[in-house]
Amino acid sequence: MQTNRTKHRQFMTWPRTKGHLESMRRIGPKLTQLGLFFFDVRHDGSLWSSVDTIENNEAGRTPVLQDIMQVAQQVKEQWPHITMLLTIKNDGFESIFRSILTDPAAQNRLIGELHRILDEFSWCDGVDIDLERGPNDLKEEIYTLLERFYSEVKGRASNRHVHIDLPPMTGPGVTVGPENWCEYERIAPLCDTAQIMTYGFAWSGSAPGATTPIPWLRSVLRYATQAFHPEQVFTGAPAYGHRWQITDYPENVGQSNNWRGVAGGFEPFLRWMLGDLSHTDQYRTGTETQAYIPYASFYEDTDYCHWLYLHVYDYPGADDVDSTSLTRESYDGKRFLTAYSKRQVTSFTGTVVDQRGTDYVSRSGAMGEDQSFDFVYPRTPAPLRDGNGNIIGYEDPGYARWQFSVSTTGQYDLVVRVNFPWWSNQRLGFMLNGQRHTVGNVPQWYPYFRTTHWVSIGRFQLSSGTHTLELRGQDSQVNTQFYGFRVCQSFSDEHYAGEAAYTLKPRTFTDRDRNPAWPHENKFKLTLETLRRAPEHVHVWYDDFRDWDRVLPSNMYNIVSGSWQVAKSTSDPSARPYSWLTGSGEVRITYDQFEHLSVRATLRLDQLYGRAGVVFGNVWLCVNTHYGRIDLYEGESLLGTYYPSNPLRSGTMYTIRVRVRGREVCGYLGTTKILTRQLSSSPQSSFGLKSDVTMTTDLLIAADAHWYYPQEALEVKLPNGDWETLGRIPRIGVTWNQHWGFFQLLEGEERDTRQKGEDGLPTSLSLDWDYVHSSIFELSAPQDYPVELRVKDIGAWVSNLFLGDADGFSIVVFPDADTMLRIADIAAYEFGILGVGMWTIGQEDERLWEMLIDHA
Repeated sequence: MQTNRTKHRQFMTWPRTKGHLESMRRIGPKLTQLGLFFFDVRHDGSLWSSVDTIENNEAGRTPVLQDIMQVAQQVKEQWPHITMLLTIKNDGFESIFRSILTDPAAQNRLIGELHRILDEFSWCDGVDIDLERGPNDLKEEIYTLLERFYSEVKGRASNRHVHIDLPPMTGPGVTVGPENWCEYERIAPLCDTAQIMTYGFAWSGSAPGATTPIPWLRSVLRYATQAFHPEQVFTGAPAYGHRWQITDYPENVGQSNNWRGVAGGFEPFLRWMLGDLSHTDQYRTGTETQAYIPYASFYEDTDYCHWLYLHVYDYPGADDVDSTSLTRESYDGKRFLTAYSKRQVTSFTGTVVDQRGTDYVSRSGAMGEDQSFDFVYPRTPAPLRDGNGNIIGYEDPGYARWQFSVSTTGQYDLVVRVNFPWWSNQRLGFMLNGQRHTVGNVPQWYPYFRTTHWVSIGRFQLSSGTHTLELRGQDSQVNTQFYGFRVCQSFSDEHYAGEAAYTLKPRTFTDRDRNPAWPHENKFKLTLETLRRAPEHVHVWYDDFRDWDRVLPSNMYNIVSGSWQVAKSTSDPSARPYSWLTGSGEVRITYDQFEHLSVRATLRLDQLYGRAGVVFGNVWLCVNTHYGRIDLYEGESLLGTYYPSNPLRSGTMYTIRVRVRGREVCGYLGTTKILTRQLSSSPQSSFGLKSDVTMTTDLLIAADAHWYYPQEALEVKLPNGDWETLGRIPRIGVTWNQHWGFFQLLEGEERDTRQKGEDGLPTSLSLDWDYVHSSIFELSAPQDYPVELRVKDIGAWVSNLFLGDADGFSIVVFPDADTMLRIADIAAYEFGILGVGMWTIGQEDERLWEMLIDHA
């Protein structure tokens, strides 16, 4: 009988062995619902015993199951308040789930088998449906199957309870896992109770973290309690945690599945804390070269779990740097360093001449001047008119001349400071002592457009005495800006992201026998905790509209049709507040000679039905809410359409991208390529936005379709003085530009160029924290050691540096009994749901059974 004390305190779990059931004779009062986890669904719809051999199952004999079920029946008789359910499960095999959905014979057989076991074990109360990894492309078939389960079981005279185990969703179709088919609203009428499996957020293949982060749990339960009646719902509570080995890449530490982590219950992690285990013990390498060291855990009071850093001798984070030129940020409570852009860093040695653009000795013709910023620029020659206003000619092309002297004959670098404000304004023609030289003619992806920077004209033999440098308008593009020049003995520059300096402070531990502990043969490794991203196309244009006030600048944008207006957030107090562009018609960049572009925008339609998207030349990729699809046009010709599983609708932001390489055009929704077609000709044109209804966008990016910037590599200077590059994925079929750190891919997809590193570095790049590893180095004694870090690529984040024993070091995150109680309190007091379902008995902190309330 439920009382105020037991209300919202129900407790479910899943016994998997006879021993688990035997223990329930003792802990039965703490339990209210069990899923007897012994019935495997097969591809043909048959149910096999998960605890019997294949031979016995094939022969229809299940002696082990029968023995276990006798114990289960005894538990039921001893504790009749427990709802006892038969769990039918596919163990996460999507192929089994798909077979049941697509093969009518298999589905009919499964229904018959379900009735068979409910008849055979008639003392049970019903069924627990644990079919996981539902195929998203068979969404309606899944709901039809669940409806059939419900009607079949509810049509029985007894054993009529229907329980379903469901993926954790934060909204309809929204989950951290793969099962986007799931919508709680549609499942609520099809079950008596449901277990929301709010565990597995962190797993063996993820970054270290809580199995059930509490903010995520709350987000899932908010949606669940809106869709279900609260007293239908159990929420998941994990009895297990993980140990992630961060010494080396997964394949180098015996992890054939390429996961760093190993799941475990409370008892093995307690043994690590007590110093009973090591990375070289009999259960792992067996070399017995690592000391057995007891460790205390950090208790993390956001997610109510324990963290252990095993055999880690120091772990400075982003706030522990001695100095840095990188940006320090925080994401989801985790501090990190990164670079969002690179800049030019120059080195001038032996400078003998340094003149400004306005230090000319003569200037004439169409040569403009800006005294405020000390630059000159060729301009368009102005017309010359007679007394009646008629054009009778034009002024001469711009011209300017500088003189400089060097005292010693020798080799010198001549370096000019320039700004290329637009793609059509990026060339300057010079003459040095009568010899022509050109600066500019740079590619469309040139990183220094619209910034002043230094460019070397060349290295020259100059005699002692006076020399002449001339700027000629007829050899230049108008409005290209010249700020001055230097003559020096040598010049170099770097496309620079930033760096950081750390001090590592390893000290000895004390082993379980109270002896000082230090790594075997003084061998250490340094592991960097990083978040690395897939390469992006090198930007040609990036506009988040934050720099414009109400209207787009007419020197940059051409409003082809309609009207467009920029708006700014009044609630954003930053110097560049969040902004967006709203309008309809067509707007394009004023330059029209782009080739081989990728054009991306994040946009939404503000009217119910219409089309809006990105345009390059006569290629238009658009969201079409008339049909909930993506359309690809060349002129008026519809080249292709794509219908996503969830129809596209107005009022929702979508990221779309069109990539044109010559005549090949590809369309993307998000990061997924959805269309590939051939054009009648290769565009050379402008890009922009086009819509036949009002639309809004907050980001427009154009990028070169062949050139990529990676977001993966870091350099580290180890305590022994060696520099190592970490995280750089080897690639085939690409051409690198080492100065810029970009690579060119003429055809195919970037993902297919990646090769596994000789050191075991995987080719995958997920948006999750991961680890890159140095080689082994020696530290002879406990003391302070300097380490330097350089970011090679923008977009790569660095959080912590872990200095660890080369024989092995790990991060452990695990729950205890208090974790379970905290989750139960959230379930009861914040959401008023039925209770919690613990996965699973046998892994738990045994103190739990002393803390749970009695239901009988």
